[in-house]
Amino acid sequence: MNELHVFATALEIASPAQRKRYLDVACGNNQALRRRIDDLLRSYEEAGNFMQAPFVAATVEASAPEQPDAHVGSAEQQASAGRQKAEDDRGGDLGRRNE
Repeated sequence: MNELHVFATALEIASPAQRKRYLDVACGNNQALRRRIDDLLRSYEEAGNFMQAPFVAATVEASAPEQPDAHVGSAEQQASAGRQKAEDDRGGDLGRRNE
């Protein structure tokens, strides 16, 4: 059996005792496989339901449009900052040429 099949089957077994018996048979003497499956099951259990609705709600809230006054400074100040960034990205003053 491959690791994914053993893991998926073990997830379907609710009883810890039955799951242990299944893993004893499925993994046999392959201790490395057993450790990997045990680690996967533990991680799965610890993860719980962190990807459920609260995450989605937080994402929707975070992507809401900004308020009109969220930007600081006038349009002229923002343009100046943009020019400065472009200058920095090119490595020098926009008004000077490399000689």
